[in-house]
This record gives sequence, structure tokens and C-alpha cells, in this order.
Amino acid sequence: MYFAPAVAYPVGRSPHHAYAIGILALADIATIAWVGQNGHSIGAVLLILAAVAAVIFAAYSWWHSVCGTLRWSGQRWVWSGWPESASLQVSCVLDLQGYCLLRLTDNGYGSLWIALCPRSGDRAPWQAMRRALVASANGSRSLENDGL
Repeated sequence: MYFAPAVAYPVGRSPHHAYAIGILALADIATIAWVGQNGHSIGAVLLILAAVAAVIFAAYSWWHSVCGTLRWSGQRWVWSGWPESASLQVSCVLDLQGYCLLRLTDNGYGSLWIALCPRSGDRAPWQAMRRALVASANGSRSLENDGL
């Protein structure tokens, strides 16, 4: 069986998440303008409060999103936020080639969701990380099929 070479990839705040927050904020501005033109009923005020709360919550969650380094040693995964363990599993839940949503699962620490996207400039680390994701997924499937 072939394993992808070792790779380390930095994980930071997702720019896609920030773009979504910006779109949500623009929708809030449109809602506030609509309410300003149509009158201030109790329902409209509650709608504005809910929309503003959604933007604040989304911005807070983006600001406090996990950062670290995801490493593939060639045979197993390591997340910098957790001590090394043999039980870390990485599942690619969404792969859009330019964006990956991963679920990291470790028996001792639970699970963690991280978003990966290519950094500007050199695309070689991104290509290496995607190869490692595919190789590790194919390797775990072949082990399961072999009954191991």
C-alpha cells in the first residue's frame, strides 16, 4: 500500500467563514432599512435583534475558531492542539478541491471540526495535504476491507 509523504499544514480562521459573516451583515443592513421604511412593530424589532445577534454570534465563533497545525506523518495524523495519540482519525466531510471541511476525532478529546483552504502563494503544501487526506482515507478503507 502507498502512503502519501509527510506534510504539515497550518490551520487558521477560514476566510470563507468571514465572507459568510459579511453577507449576513449585509442582509442585516437590508433588514434594518426595510424595517425603517415599513414601521417599527414588535415583530420587526425582534427580527432586527435576532439578525444582529446572529452576526455577533457568527463573528465571535469565527474569532475564536481553532488554530493549529495538522500533520500527516506518512502513517498517522497529529493535531497540534492535542497530545500525540494513535487514535486520531481525520474524516474529510466536504471536499470542494479549494476548500475542505474535516472532522478530527480522538477517543480522549472528542471531536473537532476544522476548515482547510489553500494559502495564497505556493499551492504545493495544499496539494500535499489533499494527497495525504486521500491516501489516509483510502488506507483506512483498505484496512477495513481486509478485516484488520
